[in-house]
Amino acid sequence: MAGDASESMAKARRRVLASDRVGQLRETRRRAEKLGAHSLVQEVDELLRLAVKGEDPLALALEHILRAVLDAAAETARCPDGVSIEVGTLGYDLKSALLAKTLPFDDGSRLILVSDALGSMCDMLARIWALNLSPRQSRVAPFGYLGLTAERRAREPWQDPTIQSSVALLRWHGLHQRYHSVPAKLRVLLEERYRRLVDRFNLVSGAFIVAHEVGHILLGHPLGPSDAAGTRSVRFGPEMEHEADDFAMAVLDRMVRDTMQAGRTGALIALLALESEESFSFIRPQKTHPPVTERIERTLAGMGGFQRSGLAALARPLVRACGGASDVRRPIPDEWWDGLMANSRVSKETHGPSHFEIISFKDGLAGVKPDRWMELIGDSVAKKGQPDVRQGLRAIFAGQVRSGLAQWGVPPAVADAVDDPERSFTAYWLLTRIQEEATVLAGAETTYRFAVSAAAVNAIDLHIRQERQERQ
Repeated sequence: MAGDASESMAKARRRVLASDRVGQLRETRRRAEKLGAHSLVQEVDELLRLAVKGEDPLALALEHILRAVLDAAAETARCPDGVSIEVGTLGYDLKSALLAKTLPFDDGSRLILVSDALGSMCDMLARIWALNLSPRQSRVAPFGYLGLTAERRAREPWQDPTIQSSVALLRWHGLHQRYHSVPAKLRVLLEERYRRLVDRFNLVSGAFIVAHEVGHILLGHPLGPSDAAGTRSVRFGPEMEHEADDFAMAVLDRMVRDTMQAGRTGALIALLALESEESFSFIRPQKTHPPVTERIERTLAGMGGFQRSGLAALARPLVRACGGASDVRRPIPDEWWDGLMANSRVSKETHGPSHFEIISFKDGLAGVKPDRWMELIGDSVAKKGQPDVRQGLRAIFAGQVRSGLAQWGVPPAVADAVDDPERSFTAYWLLTRIQEEATVLAGAETTYRFAVSAAAVNAIDLHIRQERQERQ
């Protein structure tokens, strides 16, 4: 009877998960349509059509990956009696702020959730990797083989045209995620063999993410207390995160055996995707995890065969490109956006010049200095009749976040989240709260409301980063 009840609960959870997935996709479509990301609307429509029939390809791929991971893990670790493991996809939920997580339930089941954002970033990094492996395509400027010469590798990332292009592609993806919470990315055109390689890297990077979460379960990492819904939070420490990484790497070594070191490449792509998404999306990531950069360096240090294979020459510049792209406090030059528009390997079918201008404008917001902000706001107040928010913005720039938000009429709960060092939240969550709840901005022009809110978010982000560095 207990087994029947557990199976019934599992089926009910799968139905809820499928329903939630349809709702997530519909919300993503609404945001994409509002943004004007026509290619994303088309992709989501296809996913919706399949999800309604229970054929969501992302969910099916995760189920396939989970089965392969569990088969490989069975050689060294056994799933505890009474524990069942399921997987699911996570869309863009303002409240959850998750990239990948395991939810344990009192009936012994575990649900591994992987976000669309993380999967999309893995795909983007795999495409950049594959593009730079192509000998013929590497001759098409401004892309090129990242590990071509010692001289090129020695250059600063921002001086190398190859890394510039990679930074711009990643920045496009990251800005959509940071400011709109949708995974819109530019399509990189690849030859058939390299498209197949991208598909393989996506499976392997997904396997690393799932195997890491499975590692927490099979290694017996402790669970927190039950909540009212019967779920238990998992608060792992840095050491357990490293143990789960080692477990995932061992699983990949058994799953993927070839001369191309695909397992090691997939692990690196997964970790780089985590680092990039965390930098783009989160103002304050989870404190229980070690810095992803530390996990990347630790993983690379243990990749003896990877280092000897020569692929490390490609990996290091890609790591640097991710670092340059995710430093959202430093806008990239306009000519880099122009370079993408001119590049024959980047599809412009659904992204015209006006959309590039919108994205480059939003990228440029991070580089506007406080004094210049005051000038721009003053001009808008005088010429366009926009509300004057300079006093509150001055307070936020000075680190007096609670005072500044209060002057704008933002509810205290938002400032409470900013002040709580244990609270994990995203830039999009804060941007949305300010745009929608600041009474001073009610009725203001959309562009003005967005620009002012983004200025506050960027300033708060900078203050929190500085405080975190000082504590470390």
